[in-house]
Amino acid sequence: LLTQNILAYALVAWTRVDHAAGHSTGTKFGGGLEVQIPSSPFTLAMEYQRADYRDGFLTNADEIMLRLRYKFSIGGAAPTK
Repeated sequence: LLTQNILAYALVAWTRVDHAAGHSTGTKFGGGLEVQIPSSPFTLAMEYQRADYRDGFLTNADEIMLRLRYKFSIGGAAPTK
C-alpha cells in the first residue's frame, strides 16, 4: 500500500485470443493503482497492460482500463471501508 487508501500492483498473465484464422497466445505485463473512495464501499482502479503475442495476426497490444468496483459482503456483514 502506498497509503491506507491507495494500492499499487503489478501483474503478469498468459493470454489467448481466438479469431477467424485460429488463435494467438502470448503474455501480458502491467500494473495499476487502486484507490478506495473515502467513506464508500467503492474503489476506482486504473490499469495498464502490454500484451505480446507469439503467433497469429496480432503482434502486441497496449490496454488501459478504468474500473469501478463495489465491495459487497455475504451474510449480512457491512462492507469494509
